[in-house]
Amino acid sequence: MISERTGDAGTNKLKREKIARIRHDEAVEGAKILGTKLIFLDFNDQFLLDTEETGLAILDALRTIKPDLIFALNPKRYNQF
Repeated sequence: MISERTGDAGTNKLKREKIARIRHDEAVEGAKILGTKLIFLDFNDQFLLDTEETGLAILDALRTIKPDLIFALNPKRYNQF
């Protein structure tokens, strides 16, 4: 499992650091339940841009984990499921 973003913009009811910690802990628990490896890339929620840096970070994580399945959002409809 790869967590690209910190989750720090997930709510306006908690401080960014607090919600990021909650999202981190949720990811750790989810990885335990699924029995999978977990890599955090720690990009801030609002600043995950399509750059060489992010592309290489994601590629390195994928090469490390070697996933059987990848879930990703449609880049043209990234706020809709």
